[in-house]
Amino acid sequence: MANISTTPLIDVMLVLLVMLISSIPIPLHSVNLHLPVGTPTLPPELHVRPDGHARYYRFAEVMGAVQRAGLVKVGVVGSEKFQER
Repeated sequence: MANISTTPLIDVMLVLLVMLISSIPIPLHSVNLHLPVGTPTLPPELHVRPDGHARYYRFAEVMGAVQRAGLVKVGVVGSEKFQER
């Protein structure tokens, strides 16, 4: 029984694989953006620092009023003292 040497077959397969990989075009992804032109308008920014003794519903009322006023930049400052440790 004659044994078939697989080394040349593996070499040929590796060469074909390298040729296949090198022939595949590299996709270049680009996105066209249409950015606004002119000076941007800056919306007001609000920082809320709730009192530690205030009731939650008061804070909820303030946040509701802020939302109704249309403010989009709102931050709660000092809320780390209310978190459990």
